Amino acid sequence: MRTTLLLLLMAMIAFSLFGLLEDAMLYHPPADLHTNPEGLGMPSEELHLPTTDGETIFAWFMPAEQAKATVLMAHGNAENVSDTLPAAWWFWRHGYSVLTFDFRGYGKSTGKPSEQGLYRDIEACWRHLVVERGLDPASIVLFGFSLGSGPVVELAAREKPGLVVLQAAFLSTREVGRDFFGWFAVYRLVGNKYDNASKVSSIQAPVIVAHGICDGVVESRHGLELFRLVRSPKHLLLHKKADHGTIFDLEREVYIELFEAWLAGTFPDSSSEAIQPGGRQ
Repeated sequence: MRTTLLLLLMAMIAFSLFGLLEDAMLYHPPADLHTNPEGLGMPSEELHLPTTDGETIFAWFMPAEQAKATVLMAHGNAENVSDTLPAAWWFWRHGYSVLTFDFRGYGKSTGKPSEQGLYRDIEACWRHLVVERGLDPASIVLFGFSLGSGPVVELAAREKPGLVVLQAAFLSTREVGRDFFGWFAVYRLVGNKYDNASKVSSIQAPVIVAHGICDGVVESRHGLELFRLVRSPKHLLLHKKADHGTIFDLEREVYIELFEAWLAGTFPDSSSEAIQPGGRQ
């Protein structure tokens, strides 16, 4: 009996320690915001958005004059809201309003990051745009980079945005763990799933999947498989020379072309095209 209790206690301790280790590997909030919208010449509104579980999410809204649409951006695991501003500026410059925010536990947002928590965070931003600002959901572009693809896919599968962008996105965090650690037994115990693979087929909006062949953080197989799983109109941006952090800079002109085509009703659906693993130059 004592042996059984001891083993149970040891197992509980091991699960707890692994949970802490897993969170430490997955969430890396930078210490400070290193720039702001005004520093890039953008007008902005500072927002503090309430979540359904009592946290407060820090966000910036950059309004464009006679905005063509609004881009809701979700950052990566080792970024904060200030890291999204160069991309936000690019969209704003081309006539798109942008709302970008910090996950709980990042930047000036309260709380501690978790999978369900991040889903609530992006939901608070969506609610702000649709309910408080009265925007048509079909005029909103959801843009998720790396970890941010998880909340974006979750939201896009439940709501009806106009367009979805998945940049350096993963099938699930378990699959990313498998890439790094193989079939190590702990792989089965991962608590954070962010199971994009099981949800992307529920997205009704057009989807852009962008990935770099040289991505050493989230292997390009994730982007290719997500692209195959999407059932709505879709377009693949696969770049030969891009790594995890350079795909946007190499493809930003193409993003605008695709956004404009989407607005014009001529989104280039490449569903029936054969995937070329080599990607673009």
